[in-house]
Amino acid sequence: MLQQRGATAQAGPASRRGVAPGRAAGRRCVRVAASVAADTNKVDGRAVRRSLNATGRYVRQPTKDEKSQALMEEHGVGYSLSGLVAQMRENGNAWQQGEVTVKLAKAYGYCWGVERAVRMAYEARNANPDRKLYITNEIIHNPEVNQRLRELDIEIFEDDEEGKDYSRIGEGDVVIFPAFGATVQEMSLFKERGVKMVDTTCPWVAKVWNSVDTHARKAYTSVIHGKYSHEETIATASFADSYIIVRDIAEAQMVCDYITSGGDRDAFLAHFAKAVSAGFDPDTDLHRVGLANQTTMLKGDTQEIGKMLERTMMAKYGPAELNSHFMLMDTICDATQERQDAMYEIIEDPSIDMMLVVGGFNSSNTSHLQEIAEHRGLPSFWVDSAARIDVAGNKLLHKTGWGELKETANWLPEGPLTIAVTSGASTPDRAVEEVLDRVFRIKDPAFAGVAPKACKPVDPVRVTRARARVPAPLAHRHPRRRTSVGRAGPSSSPRVPAAARRPPPRVMAAPDPRLLLVENEHLRVGVDPERGGGICWLSAAGSDHNLLNGYDCGRFIQQSYYGGPDGSNWNGKPWHWNPVQCGSWQNRPAKVHECCIPKPGSIATCVNPRNWAGQELVEEVTMRADVTLNARHAHLKFTMTYAGGAQHPPKIQELPAVFLDRRLGQLVFYDGPEPWQGKALQRKAPGATNENYAITESWAAYVDPGTGVGVGVWTPAARSLTAYRVGPDGSAACSDCSYFAPTMRFAITPGMELVYHCFITLGTVDQIRQEFSNIRGWAARERPQMLECEAMAGATPAL
Repeated sequence: MLQQRGATAQAGPASRRGVAPGRAAGRRCVRVAASVAADTNKVDGRAVRRSLNATGRYVRQPTKDEKSQALMEEHGVGYSLSGLVAQMRENGNAWQQGEVTVKLAKAYGYCWGVERAVRMAYEARNANPDRKLYITNEIIHNPEVNQRLRELDIEIFEDDEEGKDYSRIGEGDVVIFPAFGATVQEMSLFKERGVKMVDTTCPWVAKVWNSVDTHARKAYTSVIHGKYSHEETIATASFADSYIIVRDIAEAQMVCDYITSGGDRDAFLAHFAKAVSAGFDPDTDLHRVGLANQTTMLKGDTQEIGKMLERTMMAKYGPAELNSHFMLMDTICDATQERQDAMYEIIEDPSIDMMLVVGGFNSSNTSHLQEIAEHRGLPSFWVDSAARIDVAGNKLLHKTGWGELKETANWLPEGPLTIAVTSGASTPDRAVEEVLDRVFRIKDPAFAGVAPKACKPVDPVRVTRARARVPAPLAHRHPRRRTSVGRAGPSSSPRVPAAARRPPPRVMAAPDPRLLLVENEHLRVGVDPERGGGICWLSAAGSDHNLLNGYDCGRFIQQSYYGGPDGSNWNGKPWHWNPVQCGSWQNRPAKVHECCIPKPGSIATCVNPRNWAGQELVEEVTMRADVTLNARHAHLKFTMTYAGGAQHPPKIQELPAVFLDRRLGQLVFYDGPEPWQGKALQRKAPGATNENYAITESWAAYVDPGTGVGVGVWTPAARSLTAYRVGPDGSAACSDCSYFAPTMRFAITPGMELVYHCFITLGTVDQIRQEFSNIRGWAARERPQMLECEAMAGATPAL
């Protein structure tokens, strides 16, 4: 399925949730109520988000200003570069201080979205020294960070009984939207006010908004797993048409029971009075539902709620009608997931005596970390700052997972002690360091602090590999040496002039444990976490002959998209905006947010890509790849989210790009008027420049002309193909390749989320065609959305 969820699709119903306008000092103000159900004005959220870029007063990306970064370090609101946490990172996440052993969770603290939001707030202050700055809510749920922003003369709005009064904000002021996001009504108001808007919304939160918008456009009620009074959920609900918010599995069960059997309508509405859209009617609004979530909720609970709703709809309407009544899109935040998984891992360490959880008391994701330890039965203390710890009295004031504030005396026992430490996604490293400093002082009154030591700079992306099981290393991989051949997309020449050559890429010598591999009885598939998580290995099970090319960061099975000119230059001519999943042509890898094996036989990756020619990270684009092995084929689900403001022109897009061993020299496909009827196939030997074909069965294969065996790729949404080959026939040189890509022509537009599926198999041409036919038959019965090409306005075969 290839779906564009964004600007080019026809607008759907406006949100039922609105904001009651008022008057103050002759200007319109906005009141945001604590109860999301209190507001009634309808606003088209998607249209509002699109329109912000056209104002010239909208900032959505950080500038990486060095002065702001230095001030963040001075204030201790960024990553530790020389303190205890930094030194622990370089010491295997462990520290010994006298009788105290500290073990730091593998994933902890600031996520990249939070760090990005704080950085953008500091940059806004530095860029607007003479303007009044406001934040519509706490920038993140951390008291010390918010206090630092107040000290920078940035006013943070807080809810009173009537909401927030923005009447004093006017033209020329600067308004910052926090990491949780702002409501559609707030965005609309500030657009009209003529203020400068700095939007620090986490892209993962924006992804949830896109899902809720999709629900609204397709007339599904959004079931939002979250807390109805949480700022993020309030913002998410503002993008919905009809919605109901469930806090936990118990409330989700109430919804499922009502769907199945009905019940006391008045009692149901009374229970969810603050958690439903205006005019919500459970008798009519629960026939079609889609699931979304507050990004900080427990991953397992969100997944279970999804299964509950799926089972309920299947039982009521039958498997054939499931997709007409239930929509599920993956909106679980990677950072939340990684910290929870790391927490589950560390609490199983038998050497741990107690747990310390550091994070804001109003931080939802931190509360769930505390809950995990409590459910395990491990003594755990949640503090929001070191100020909660009384060194002289060996006492601390801490919070439980259920919200009770408690004081515990003599909480640190005498003798040797092993403490596990983690921190919420809104917690800077210095907060952890200050807490541990007080722990050490209780255990040793003579403790004088940890001496600073310069450590490696922190990449906010921490690749999650703790869950990955890496099989036996590969025995062979083609070396990669740099010659005069680069990467070529659908509209480029494959030759790179000598002046444009760069140093050779890293040669991955075999065996190489850095690859992440999954294997079943038929296939072996692998990704390279150090080169953007691209699919770099494809072979038969047990084989050490890689059928992929892997010459540079452009030579994988991966996502790649094209937009308008951006001033970059490649191959001796002006290039264009071209985010590539794995990296740039100079082998600068993408920024990896996730690269793991979440369950046997599957791989998940998530990255910010790099611009192919311009080299820079494209932070407004997030690319996800989910790989699953199923018997004789691999199922690839690709997702691209575009949070940028530029409206790109329609271009031929690769779905996906596939680079294979040059010895697979014969291209095979079907282009006739009677697909899937076993008709004769076309066989081609493409040259060194792009050749374009129709593929009416939506698949193509490169096979070895001698053996007839090769690789087939089927993208059900595609109807056209581009292909070329570099190098002489039979060449085994790693600089030579056979390339193809199923293609469509469409534009990358603001707010867009693109999802498509493709399938890969190995074998003879007949085996490849039969396998794809089998999958097609199964998908038509069980997962018809995989075969559809919907909501892609103006998309055409790229011929």
